[in-house]
Amino acid sequence: MIKNLKKMLVLGAIMVIALLGFSQGTSNLKIGYVNLEKTVQSYYKWQDLQSLYQSDIQYYQNKINEMENQFKQLQQSGATDEELQQNYLRLQSTVNQYQQTLQNDYQTKIDSVVSEVAQKIGEYAKANNYDLIIYESAIIYVKDALDLTDVIISYINVK
Repeated sequence: MIKNLKKMLVLGAIMVIALLGFSQGTSNLKIGYVNLEKTVQSYYKWQDLQSLYQSDIQYYQNKINEMENQFKQLQQSGATDEELQQNYLRLQSTVNQYQQTLQNDYQTKIDSVVSEVAQKIGEYAKANNYDLIIYESAIIYVKDALDLTDVIISYINVK
């Protein structure tokens, strides 16, 4: 999810650098750098999402524990092998369904938060006349003076 966004941003940054370099020279560019992963993880909506995710995991884990206890009771009650196998398969199916539900639900929410952070970084860039803001996967070295990560984190966390 974040990796796909990063790839798109890297390609876009390379194209922008190339276009700007050819059209006006790079000496007038205002460039900044953002640690995207740190920025996303510091965003209050990401932190809220992580809390919600942990709550949902705990909810589903409690349901699974209940089903496992029922299965143990069934084993102790002398149920047939066929009954045990059917119950076990139902338990496994439910566990898989819970995992898939969590993954699908949260992947969409994660993508939304990452997109929102990228949009806010773009808004910051426009408001502060940046020609280009790049992030860590496209960077080998960056001067500390170009690192906007903490500034961006403060900017995006204004509620």
